[in-house]
Amino acid sequence: MQDTVCHRFYDEKTLRHDTALVLLAFSVNYSSYIQPVCLPERALQVESGTEHWVTGWSRVAGGVTGRWGAEGAAWCAGVGPQAVPEGTGRLVL
Repeated sequence: MQDTVCHRFYDEKTLRHDTALVLLAFSVNYSSYIQPVCLPERALQVESGTEHWVTGWSRVAGGVTGRWGAEGAAWCAGVGPQAVPEGTGRLVL
């Protein structure tokens, strides 16, 4: 890795804000395990009723899955960012 940027409010005890960006020191080929991600602009507003996916390896409703390979995804409909319960999604688009 060439550089990493962790969320400034990351808390290792609670895993809140468990998000980071990594700048690799080398190029990689995309595969089923390596895919690009498109981050939204800071000003993006998500309105209630918007359908979207949330995904990750973090804590999810009903338990903790913070181990490699325990990823999950959920289809969310009819909620805005403020309506998502704690632990059900870290990034809501």
